[in-house]
Amino acid sequence: MNTALAYFDESPLKKVDQEKLRKPEAEYSTVLELLGWDDLPGVLLEVISDELESYEEQIREGYCVMDQDVLARRHRIRYWINAYRDGICSLADTIERIQS
Repeated sequence: MNTALAYFDESPLKKVDQEKLRKPEAEYSTVLELLGWDDLPGVLLEVISDELESYEEQIREGYCVMDQDVLARRHRIRYWINAYRDGICSLADTIERIQS
């Protein structure tokens, strides 16, 4: 029983700063709309905020990243977000998988 409680105390949802649970700034609204992610929970958007910033910069500057590591990371993020949206995994699992 204590092990189960310890597991839930270490939940990735609790690791996110509670002040950062708000939706990202309006600067990401274009990216979120293009990706169809404008309905994602704020905590999940906060976890991927660096990626959203990168997408926004690419749109603003008009270039495309071709680095294989970046593309693989983005594929992993899209995979887990789609799994969450399809109800295959929970929000906590999605955050944990994206952060790993």
